[in-house]
Amino acid sequence: MYPDLHYITCDAPEKREILREVHSAQWGKVIGNAVIDEVQKEPSVFEKIKSAYDGHQISFSLLLGSSQILLLKRYYRALGEIAKKSDNRWRGGIVAYSGKAIYKLDEPNIWAVPARRLLT
Repeated sequence: MYPDLHYITCDAPEKREILREVHSAQWGKVIGNAVIDEVQKEPSVFEKIKSAYDGHQISFSLLLGSSQILLLKRYYRALGEIAKKSDNRWRGGIVAYSGKAIYKLDEPNIWAVPARRLLT
């Protein structure tokens, strides 16, 4: 779906360790724009993405996770912080999860959307 992006799954412990070891200042160079699956398994990713976006190191990340991610309010709030700093570049944020309902998580335009609706 996004052939030009790195795909990283946090299902594998060794991938989580790699993400954990990347310093925020190096996120854009080492990871860059990416699709990160099961992101709730490595919560440090949220802060690192926010820092990389704030520092103009990256412009796009697709974060995927299970319904557990919806319980981690402080992490999807990081998306809200990114949105506030990106002015007219922000179009919306989506947290893809394994549930059935679509609902608003936070402002501005941060939505929980079932992954099957995005990927099928």
